[in-house]
Amino acid sequence: VLDRISREVNWQPINWGKKPDGNGWGVGYADMGYGAMGAIAIQLSVDAKKKIQIKRIVSVTDQGVTVNPDISHAQVQGGIIDGLSSTMFGQITLKNGRVQQSNFGDYRMATLRETPPIENIFLPSKERPGSISEMCTPLFIPALTNAMYQATGQRVRELPLVKAGYSI
Repeated sequence: VLDRISREVNWQPINWGKKPDGNGWGVGYADMGYGAMGAIAIQLSVDAKKKIQIKRIVSVTDQGVTVNPDISHAQVQGGIIDGLSSTMFGQITLKNGRVQQSNFGDYRMATLRETPPIENIFLPSKERPGSISEMCTPLFIPALTNAMYQATGQRVRELPLVKAGYSI
């Protein structure tokens, strides 16, 4: 897919070697099975107070023939937002042996204001349709943490990021 991106998709190249301090790009890629594969690239900056500003998210998917583009876009965007929520806030806590989170009312999710713009690209294909449901959630996490490493020089070894003092 990454090779096809450079040949078929008109997006600005990632300048890996030229970036201001505190800025980084990260990529996550997977052949998820079910007839689909994809990649996510994230551009971000991290300031001295550990505030992450995601500047650009580009998702590229080869899912075979895209039967319903609106549903495919929604699934990719939802998976990315779920990945952002999981990476930043997602944790289940216990108190006296009981789970403290019972539903979304007490389980922190990214808000609309915290959600950066998302560019979706679906590669043209004549292959049979594949499934992309929830594919982007696991792709988002390595893309974000690798971009953070490039921006800060420090590896994140534990999630969610709020535990290490990061915010969005």
